[in-house]
Order: sequence, then structure tokens, then C-alpha cells
Amino acid sequence: MRNRYPRFFRFYFLLICFCATSAFGQLSDFDFDITHTNETCTGNGSMTFSVSGTQPGSSMLYSIYLLPNTTTPVSVTSAATFSGLTAGNYQVIATQTLNGNTGTQQENVIITDHVEDLQYSINHTYGECYKTAVLHVNITSGNPISYEVMSGPQTFPAQASNEFVVTQGGTYTIRVFDECGEALVQTYTFIFDPGISLPFSANATTEVVGCNLMAVNQTFETTGVFAYPLQVTYTINIPGSDPITSSFTVESGGANSVTITQNLIVGPNETYSYVVNVVDACGFSYTDEGSVENDPQIPIVTPSGGDCDTTDYTLYFATAGTVISAPDTYGFDLPHELVMGQPNSFPIPDLLPGTYTVLALDFCQQPHEIEFTVEAVEPPGPTVNIQLGCGAGMASVYIRADGGIETIDVISAPAAYPYPLPHNLNYALDAGGALRLANLPAGEYIFHIVNDCGFEWDFPVSLSGLVFEADVDVIQHCGSFDLDLSYVDNSTAGVSFWLQKYNPNTNTWGHPQTGNPYPINTQPNLGNSRPLGDGLTLNLLYTGHFRVISYRVMFSTIESERHCINVLNEFDVLLAPIIEDAYSFSCDNATFDVIIDATGMAPLQYSITQMNNSPYVVNNGTSNIFTGLTPGIYNFQVQDVCGNIANRLFEISEPYSMQIISSGTCEGQPFTLSVPNYEFLDYTWYLDNPGNVLSNSATLEIPAISAADLGTYYVHIFTDNPESCIDITLEFNLDMITPLAQAGTDSSETYCGNPGTLDLSAFLGGNFQTGGVWSENTASGTLSISSWDATSVASGTYVFVYTKSSECGPDDISVHSFTINPAPENPIAFLEQDVCQQGDLHLLSSTVAGATYVWTGPNGFTSSEQNPTILNATSANNGTYTVQAFIGDCPSEISNLEVILSELPDFTLSAECNNNRMLITATSASAETFTYAWSGPNGYSSSVNPADISGNAPGQYSLTVTNQAGCSATFSQNVTATLCQIPKGISFNEDGLNDDFDLSGFGDNLKVKIFNRYGMVVYEMNDYVNQWHGQCKDGNMLPSATYYYYIQNAEGQEKTGWVYLMRNE
Repeated sequence: MRNRYPRFFRFYFLLICFCATSAFGQLSDFDFDITHTNETCTGNGSMTFSVSGTQPGSSMLYSIYLLPNTTTPVSVTSAATFSGLTAGNYQVIATQTLNGNTGTQQENVIITDHVEDLQYSINHTYGECYKTAVLHVNITSGNPISYEVMSGPQTFPAQASNEFVVTQGGTYTIRVFDECGEALVQTYTFIFDPGISLPFSANATTEVVGCNLMAVNQTFETTGVFAYPLQVTYTINIPGSDPITSSFTVESGGANSVTITQNLIVGPNETYSYVVNVVDACGFSYTDEGSVENDPQIPIVTPSGGDCDTTDYTLYFATAGTVISAPDTYGFDLPHELVMGQPNSFPIPDLLPGTYTVLALDFCQQPHEIEFTVEAVEPPGPTVNIQLGCGAGMASVYIRADGGIETIDVISAPAAYPYPLPHNLNYALDAGGALRLANLPAGEYIFHIVNDCGFEWDFPVSLSGLVFEADVDVIQHCGSFDLDLSYVDNSTAGVSFWLQKYNPNTNTWGHPQTGNPYPINTQPNLGNSRPLGDGLTLNLLYTGHFRVISYRVMFSTIESERHCINVLNEFDVLLAPIIEDAYSFSCDNATFDVIIDATGMAPLQYSITQMNNSPYVVNNGTSNIFTGLTPGIYNFQVQDVCGNIANRLFEISEPYSMQIISSGTCEGQPFTLSVPNYEFLDYTWYLDNPGNVLSNSATLEIPAISAADLGTYYVHIFTDNPESCIDITLEFNLDMITPLAQAGTDSSETYCGNPGTLDLSAFLGGNFQTGGVWSENTASGTLSISSWDATSVASGTYVFVYTKSSECGPDDISVHSFTINPAPENPIAFLEQDVCQQGDLHLLSSTVAGATYVWTGPNGFTSSEQNPTILNATSANNGTYTVQAFIGDCPSEISNLEVILSELPDFTLSAECNNNRMLITATSASAETFTYAWSGPNGYSSSVNPADISGNAPGQYSLTVTNQAGCSATFSQNVTATLCQIPKGISFNEDGLNDDFDLSGFGDNLKVKIFNRYGMVVYEMNDYVNQWHGQCKDGNMLPSATYYYYIQNAEGQEKTGWVYLMRNE
């Protein structure tokens, strides 16, 4: 047993770097050449190095890089050759070293991939008379050298021929070797049982070829091959007669399908039975029987279309037709011979309502008169076809209406319908005026339809969504597989099934054999998919990632919605084994432990077949770790459970460079350290303390890294194979983490007027990092780094974004807005005129564009109107009023307005006689100057005070008094009398003129006495107005005469005089 010694890989890596790049001095130039061999088998590319002009005693070292990687070499070797290279672009640096001095030269080499992968298919044919079968191995690529049947009903050792003759059907496992020693295995299944008649099927059809002549077309199909010639015997059974037998020979035909035609004369309404027997050259017999009925076809006339006014008819099952009777509206002269359209059919277009008669000849030239009536056009209701799918619970519809649909709307739909109702669907009408619409949720619908002729329908449609069950059973064999497909759904429409293979290079699905891609939203075809049947499909000779799909066509005018694909299963069929790479680890005794990384169908068997191009056999069983290998070129071989074999050359000369890879150093985010993950290695991670194990996998994960996780991490890599020297410790120093971007919180500022130049950084708040970038979302154009010159920008809102970036994730931003409101102009408060008490006070302000207003005044007065009004103002509204304008939150200066309301004039009115005139007088205590406006009955007006109304009609007199401030008041007085002269005579005759001694114009509280010429008082009264009309105190009328009167008013003034009384005796 070899001792294992822990070592740190980083020391070896530093040694390589030192040897390849460090120098204390520069040696002279030298010549460097490379010859190479291309890769013809997996990993057998090689290079041979030659140098000349080097310093005597110097040593050479060759560093091989697979471009574009120029930091980590594939290998560093001192040997003049290196093998085990795959195709690619390489750079080789040759380093000459002598006494600490170095010199380098480099060359680039392209190793081309000339590997021809082995691929083939298998089919079978049958030998003579189905006694043997031949398995054919058909090479599609690669260079095969031998073929063998590893297992099956019959086995065959390796042979040069690609054909195997077998006598039994079943499952055969076939292996093919190529010139690289690779072996590819496929399994093939077929059914074959020699000596038993081939299974066949028969299908008979009949057609009328003459009046009483019927043709019987009998098709036989077999899964095998017909052996010609065929002997055919027909036996015909005619009712009431002896059977009729006829025979003939078919010399040639299809390999597995043949159609035999026999013409039979069958009377009208008669039925004959027959038996047909076919015997091939091998003696296999095929029999079928059936019957032939001659049911004469009588000509008929049926509707076949039309437009808004007319109806099209067609005569069917006729050899000739003539219209012999028709309404006057018929467009042809009678009789009118019809012209044949399709075979044995005659169109009769554009018929208007009425009764028509057609004379038709049948196939036997017998005449038939057919009378039919064309009704006025009443189009049939709409029709619908329903296709369930595409998804579960969905359906599509095809709705047609006679004459074509002009417009169609959904007016009722289930709750899952995604559009508001009514929903117009004219966008989904096809060129023929029919609705084709997909992806409708199941449920009850009502469509409102108007056709091209103006007929309307509310058309109900009930949709049930697609429900399907699919079971795809994958039966995997070596290099092939079978599929057992079971599919059931609730749709009556046809559905097809297809197999497709995934191409990871193009991210497309396509044909599993040719790789031709399947264009999405199209119908699969034989060029891009392989068809499958419902049931068992054998011998699918493909490997890779596959899917089985169902396909059906939906009703839709949108091309992508027409093609309905449901994926029924996705699965993988394993490939032949692949040797991915070899990893060598140096041991202390100048040997290597080598780990082979391979994939394939387990269990895999590992071996070595050659070393340095000479036989060298190491059978390693199922272990992929080879121990104790000396430097050299080895051919490693891997065989899977099916017998597939993969080979690959590797030159084992330098140890594998294993490194720790880190991912993510962002604070608060996941952080990982990893090394290549191999199931054959063990891993132990720790931080500083080996006793504190953090992980036992190839990856160490820290969910959210923080400052507490800083430190030096170690991973110990080893194997539990006691024969292996693999024991490595690597380290990684985590000395910093990167914080996430933080731009702080948003802010918003408002200014009245321009604020000058602002340092935007002063407005950052919350958690933020400096060093970000300022940008403007608006367009002031005055931002410089973080300084914004707002001295002369227009009023408005300006938005700036502070962006802080971090390699740890998305940028963080904070948004900062600055609103500059214009300082408003100062409003001017004013009144247009003086205001009187009891009038409306109209406060006015000059207009400030874009401003709002705030008024204040006495008694708690406020208003936000520009020009407010105080109704019925009084002296309580006297005082100082202020107005202030605002734009946004920006105020103007305050404007003051002193308001003193003018008092209304206060007058009393009185009417009295003065110097025998009736004057109405307005009296006030005020000494102001006023204007007067009198009005009274009969349009009376005056502008003086007092006003003379003598002789005017009694009634209501009004006076409007206006002072110098324009304040007006109106007063009224009811005047009952306007006369101020004492009557000189009265005549009481009730004519309305001088009927009484009228003193109404002399005021109230008059005392009146009437004396006769003898000085006697004949009448007297206090509170006199006009009560005396010539009567005595006793009420009797006085005689006509002249009487003396005495009058005293309320002030004691007295008047006397004579009045003449005239009576009508």
C-alpha cells in the first residue's frame, strides 16, 4: 500500500506559473515548430514539438493552452510529444531555461475534428415464401469493421457482413464496432413465424360502371410479401341460379398490397353474394366474401345554395336534364337543356319562387319528371361545428350563416369569457363570411348574427371543453425503445400523434432521425416529426431527449391558434457511453491516480487497453479510479450495460489543476465556493478550524453573506479508495464583501420663486452611498454633476434621480422633486362705486394669472373668490378688508381696502294745502343735498320738493331720494284728496261733481259750522272731511241759498266765507 500525503495544490500552480512566465534574464531566440495529427477517434489528436538554436545545457518546457483560455494550461510537459487532445484551437508556449534565465517562443495549432460517429438503422425483409427473414444493418455514418448479434432468439459472432439471416422473430440486440474500437448497440424487435400464412386484411368497394354493371374492387393487404403469380377464383351466387365460377391469374403487383377488380352484371334491385379466393406462388391462400346490391339511383333535385333573393338547385344522379316547366321569371326559354357540372350532376342556379318541372334521364336512360317548388327565400338558421381544445376545458367554433355573416357579437357567455359583453367578433370572420374562433372557455353562449341579406338570429351554442387521458409508456432497450401510446378524449375530431427530438444546440424540436426542425405553429409532417399510432410502436432507433405530442386543427382565423399541440410525455433515452475527461493526481512515488469521468447506462465497466500504442490491459471493473499509473499515453475504455463501448486516449504526465471557484460576494445574498463535483470524491469544508465542518459536498453555500463570514476557507478533497493517493487541501481567502446599492430615500421640496443654485447631494437622506450619478428627468438643462442652477429656470416641477450602482444587483435610485412656484403679483383691492347701506357690497381684486385669493374683513368675513359680494350690507360691514393672492403655496403681499357704507336718506312725507295748493312734502333732518323723484297716479312725476299735486288724482304717491353718494331710498304716502280751495257752491245731484262741501285737502280734525243768513247754525261737525251736502242738523235738506261757513283746523287756524247751495227742487 502506498502512503498518502496531503498537499496544497496552490503550490503546484505557483510552480507552473513560475516555470512558464518568471525570468531573471532573457535567453537568445530559438526556433520552435509543431507538427500535429487531427482527431480521427475520440481524443487521439497529438502534437510533436521540435526546437533548434537553443543554448547548450538548457531545458525545455511546453505549456499547452486550449484557446481562448490562456491562463490555465491543458498541460505543461517537457516531453517532445503530447497526445490525447480533442479538436480545437491551441496555443503552445515553449520555454527555454538555463541558470535562471528564460526565453520563450509560441505557436498556434488547429486540431480538426475528423471523427465520424457511428450511426445506423435496422430493418428486416422476408426470404422466399416467408421461410426466413434477413436483418439489415444500414450504416448512415461512421466506419464499421464488424457486426454481431449479442442476444436474441438467435445469436451471431462478429462478422464483416451487415446482414443476418434468421428463422425466428423476436427481439435482437445487435452491436457494431468501428475502426476506433467504439461499439454501438441497438435493439430491434419484429414478428416472424415461418410456415404460417401471412396475416392479411381485405377491403371491398363497389361502384356503378354501367346501367346494370357493378365493379367489385377487392384490395388485399399483408404484413409480409405476396409471391406472384396469384391465382384468383371468383364464385358468384345468383338467387335462383347455380353458382358461377371464374378464374384468372395476376402476374404482378404490389409487394404487400394488390387490388383485384371484377365486373358483375346485376339486375335492378337484385343482390348477389360472392366469394373470392387468392392463392400465391408459395401456396398461401387468402379468402374474402361479400355481396353486391344494385339499388338503382333515381335522379333527384335538391337545394344547393343561393343568395338573398334566389335559390340554387342541383339535379343529381342523372345523365341528362331539361327544364320543361317554370314560372315566367325563369331566365331561359323552355325547354331549357341543363349543362352538366360535376359528373352526373346539373346545376340549376338563381331560381325565383315558383313551381318547376325537370325531365331527367337516369343511368339506364329512363326518363323521370321531377316537379319541385321554390319557396321565397327564408334562409335556414346558422350552423355550428365545434372542435374541442386546444387546452383542457377549451373549445373552438366554426359558425356559418346562409349568405355569409355580415356581423356577429357575443351577447351572452360564461363567467370565464375574458371580454366584456357584447363583444364584436368580426375580426374572426374568414373570407367566406364564417366565424372561426378558438380558445373559448366551456359554457353556454349566445351569438347575435346578421347575415349579408340582413336576416338576424340570436344563436345559442353550448360548448364542453376538451377532456383527455393519455398514457405513454416508454419501453427502453439498448440503443432503441418502443412506445405504447394510449389516448382517449371526448372529441369526435381526428387527432394525430408525433414523436420529436430536442436539439439543445438550436433549442428546437425536430425529426428524431434527420434533426430537421419543426417550425412552431405549423402542422407536424414527415419531414420534421415521426408519426405514431395509438398503440405499440416498435424499434425506435433513436437516443436523446424526446417528446410525444398530439396534434389537431382548431377553428381560427389566427394561424398560430389553428395548430393545437398538447405534449403527452417528455423522456430521455440514454446514449452510448461518453468519456468526458480524465483527471490525474500525482502521488509521492512519481505515479498518478487517474479518475475517468464518463456517462452512460449503468453499470459502467472501466478498463485500459493500450499504453503508448502497445497492448496494456487493466480491467478496473466498475471503479473509475485507476491507481499507480506511470506517465504515458493510455487508451481508456468504458462499456455500458448494453455492450456499447467508448474509447479515448489520454496522456498522463501532469496532475489535474483543481481550483476553488467563488460565486457572489454581495452582502445579504448567497455566496458559494465550489470545486468540480465528482461522485467518486469526498469533500470536507471548514473555516479556520478543521473540526468545524461546514459542508461535505463539492459546494459550500452561505445563504446570506455578511462581514461575519470573512476569513480563510479550506476544502479537503480525498477518496475512500485505500489504494488511492488522492488527498488535496485547497484554500480560499474571503477578505471583502460588496454591499448592495443604496441611493437613500426620495425627497420633495417646494419654493416660492427661484431658490438659486442647489447642491442636490444635500437632499440625500436615509441609507445612501456617495459616488452615485445625478440625472434629470425634466429638461432644465442646468444640472452639472450634483449642482443645479435654478436661478432663472421657469416655474414648475423639476425631477432629479440619484442612481447608485453595484455589481451585486440592480441599481438603486432615489427620486428628488423640486417645485418652484412663481411669486404672485400683488393684487389691488378696490370698489367700483360707493356702497350704500342695505345694498350689495361688491369687493373687487385685480387679476393675478394662475392665482387663488383669500379675503378677510370685519365680523369674521372670509372668501376665496376673486371678487366676492356681501348681500344687503349694513354699517356692521364697515371696516378694513384685505386680499392676498396665492400661486400654489406662494402668497402675495396683502392689499387693504377701507370700506365705509353710505347711510340711506331718512324722510317723512306729508300732504297738505298751502295757499290753496295741495303740496306733498318730504322732510329730513339731514342737511345733505338730495335729488328727488316723485311718482303717483295717472303717470304723475316730479323732481322738486315739495311737489304740487293739486287737482291730481288721489292715491299712492312715492318718492325716491338719492344723496350725493348715490344711495337711494323710496318712501310712499297715500293721499286721499288733492284739492285745497274751499268750495264756493255745492249741488247735491249725485253726478259726482260738487256733490258735497269737500274739505279733505285741509287735513284732519277739522271743525266746521254752517250758518244761514240769519246767523243761525244749521250744520256743524268735528273731524269733518266732506260730510255736508246741504242737509240741516236734523237731516233734512236746506233750501237753496247762500250760507256762511266757519272752519277751524287742528292748529286752531280759522277760515270763514260764503258757500252757495243749489238744489234741484
